[in-house]
Formats: sequence, C-alpha cells, structure tokens
Amino acid sequence: MKAPITCLICLLLGTSLNAAPKFFPYCVSLPPAELKALGYDGCEVPFVTGEEIAKRLKAADDTQMVVGKVYIQYNLRNPIPKEQFEKLVEALKGRDTIIEVMLMGIKPNAEEGIAPAVAVLREWGEIAAKNGIRIALYNHAEQFSESVAFNIGIVDKVNLPNVGFCFIVCHWVRTEGANDYRPLLGANAKKLFIVGINGAIVGKTSWKDLIRPLDEGDFDNAKLLRFLNDIGYKGMVELQCYGIASPEREHLIRSMNAWKKLTSVP
Repeated sequence: MKAPITCLICLLLGTSLNAAPKFFPYCVSLPPAELKALGYDGCEVPFVTGEEIAKRLKAADDTQMVVGKVYIQYNLRNPIPKEQFEKLVEALKGRDTIIEVMLMGIKPNAEEGIAPAVAVLREWGEIAAKNGIRIALYNHAEQFSESVAFNIGIVDKVNLPNVGFCFIVCHWVRTEGANDYRPLLGANAKKLFIVGINGAIVGKTSWKDLIRPLDEGDFDNAKLLRFLNDIGYKGMVELQCYGIASPEREHLIRSMNAWKKLTSVP
C-alpha cells in the first residue's frame, strides 16, 4: 500500500521555485528517446569507454538529452587504472555531466581509507578538470563513503574546485533517519554538486521502503526542493529507481507526475 503523500502536496501551497532543476532517472533500462517522451531532461550512462560510450552518448545527443551522470564504484583496495578513467573524461569533455564516485572496500569512515581516498579523488579531479568535468563523492550506506559529513571532510582535504559531494535521499534516510540535513548542506552548498531523490518511508531500513516511486513515502521532497532553491542550488536532480518492483514505464510515469506537482508554481 502506498504511504500517504498529503504532506508533500499541502506544503506546495505558497511555494515557488526559481526554476525546476533538470531531472533524470537512473538505474533504468529505457533508452534516452523514451525517457524524453516521458518528460525527463536526461539520462545516465554507465562507466564504459570506447565504442560503447560513444554509442550511448550519441543516443543521448540524438534526442537532445542531458547526460546527467556516470556512476563509478571504486574499491580502495583494488584501484581502477588511471588510463581507464582518462578515456572516460575525454569522451565526456565539454558536457555538464557529473561523475559520481562511490568509495568502497574499507569500513565506513575508517581512518585507513582517508589517505587513499584523498589521493584518488585528487588525481581524478585534476584529470577531470582538464576536460571541464566535475566529480561528486556519493554517499552510499554501508560503504566507506556512506556519511555525507565524512564525505565533505574528504572533499575539503582534496581541495579542488571541481570535486564535491552528493546528497542521496535513500542513503541519507538509511543512515541518518529523520535527522535534519539542512545545516550540513547549507554550510557546504558550494560543493553540493548533485542531489538524488525518490519516495522513501522515514524510519524504515529496507530498500523496498527506502527506494519507492516519487508519489509514495513520507520523506518530504517538497521541503528538500524548497531548501535547495533557498541555498541557490543550480545542479541537477536525479531520480533513484534501483530495485523498484513495479513495471519501469509505470513507475517512471508516476514519478514524473509527482515531480511536476513538486516543481509547479501555484
């Protein structure tokens, strides 16, 4: 049964956003053309190189879709060759794409992971900067980079203008519950590069409760979007779709309808 969304809609009264952020789904299989037909602004591409990424970028370009992100899982104990990353950023050159990096292989927030994390993000950040690309450290529950606050500390140590952090709702709720994200995000707004939302039930810990279509759950996405507007957030918003059981087209339509309500000007 869907959780009530009354709290999301009623808080829209009297709310206006300067402009709705670009919005794209991830962890979906529909091609860019079909996502565009559903109203989305963009898509993601996987961490691939060569002919495969050229094909995927062309599919996005042919439909005038933004390539919102590339997601990379980086094991600190099993590094990805630098040359592979260089090929990726060369292919992305000139785009507004964010490379999201989830750091894993070491326990969350462990001291031993800080030095190698800073080293790889600094190296990758310098490579990405030459191609005009930004990198954002992804907060993922139960992985080294699970904590937004910890990730901000890593980003500060890297100290490069094109290396920032993500705020991903489902992972925040899994690790922080109902804790207020606003002081942390507000104090570090300049390095908040991308935000990921979805419907979520606060207080739950299973992914089926934490990753739901945007018209379900009781996490207050309207409040989050208003806050992002207030702090001058100019980045994109991504829709987390991992593991949603309902048919893909069905839940994408529902989430787009919810997005339109969330970003409408009364």
